[in-house]
Amino acid sequence: MDTFDISIADVKHCWHWVGPMVFDLLKETGQKTETAEVYHLLRSGEAMLVVAPEGFVILTIQTEDDESRGLLIWMAKAYKQGDDCVGKYIDFFKDLAHKQECVRLVTRTAIPEVGEHLSEHGWKTMETEYQLKV
Repeated sequence: MDTFDISIADVKHCWHWVGPMVFDLLKETGQKTETAEVYHLLRSGEAMLVVAPEGFVILTIQTEDDESRGLLIWMAKAYKQGDDCVGKYIDFFKDLAHKQECVRLVTRTAIPEVGEHLSEHGWKTMETEYQLKV
């Protein structure tokens, strides 16, 4: 597959299949965000939906203290895990980051294997967050 198989999508036209996957993803990862909030962020333009035959990615812009911008891969879900969809479409994401005036791509994961895979493909660990429930 080439990068023409991936595109920015209007959430109104694909929420019927993206919505249930967002719900599952939020449940699996324990994020406090509600599915309706994700929909609102996509409708308002505060987040972008990218769809591909393998699944979807939701992106946001992250601004650092120095005012530099990063394109954050906030959520990603594939029908089949382990196909390296972000890697397959990395040129699309780099191009999109440039168009959004971003200087970097950013993502987060709590899954050690994903972090290892990213590191093997040139991604750098910038920080690790640990939490303790109180």
